[in-house]
Amino acid sequence: MGKKQDRQRAEDSWATTTGLLDDFDFVVEEEWFGTDDLKEVPDDVVYLFLIGDAVDADGEIYDEHRERFGIGKGWDVVEGGAEVEKATGKSSFNQNTGVGRLIDAIIGLGSKETAYIKSKGRGTEAATYHGLSMHMENTVRTFKADDGEDAVWNLNLPTSLDVPKKGKGGSGKASRSVAKKPAKDKGNKPKKSAVKVSGLRADIAEFASEFKEDEHRKFAKQVLDENIFEDANAIYDDDELAADVLDSKSDLWLDSYKRSKK
Repeated sequence: MGKKQDRQRAEDSWATTTGLLDDFDFVVEEEWFGTDDLKEVPDDVVYLFLIGDAVDADGEIYDEHRERFGIGKGWDVVEGGAEVEKATGKSSFNQNTGVGRLIDAIIGLGSKETAYIKSKGRGTEAATYHGLSMHMENTVRTFKADDGEDAVWNLNLPTSLDVPKKGKGGSGKASRSVAKKPAKDKGNKPKKSAVKVSGLRADIAEFASEFKEDEHRKFAKQVLDENIFEDANAIYDDDELAADVLDSKSDLWLDSYKRSKK
């Protein structure tokens, strides 16, 4: 054994792991909200379950690897696990829950990733997470348990997320590929108004001019959907443009919806 390998082995001997998968590529193939029949937890504790192939650093494939993320209290599972809803209070997940940390981790990756995940649907819809191709790494949080003792929470969270490029489909395997999007239906595409400017930003401005002042959320979702807006995928390639599209206070939105009122 060479000196370099010997030094590396000595260094590795001081590294610890969770004993589980904690550094891997992961593609979501199945997803649902529900209780965990495999764990001894109360029946009213609801999780987001993500199932798919995982590939570790050595290239070993783990079929049907499962990740689960708690969603907090007060949520009801509806549509057979396709969605969750809250009868009272805010309809968003607490940032300290497992799914809250998952969402924050994705949003924290950047504007392209944020635009992509928001274009797929609501966070309370399981289908939103279908096809996500992520690199996952273990995070550790120390907290006080109910008995007052220190406890450790290990949670795998994404450190990168593949944003699909236009024209690229996927095999569903953990090779950083993504699922194909459905065929285009141009029948739902709003008509463009005659704004005399050029380029992608101008096309977005024209598209935005068809929406009312209080319809920014609707505009953002549609302009990031290539089934509605033809150049949606090009927006993902421009961090600044993607950020402007998502910002209801950006000049892109404010100037565009006002233009249609003149």
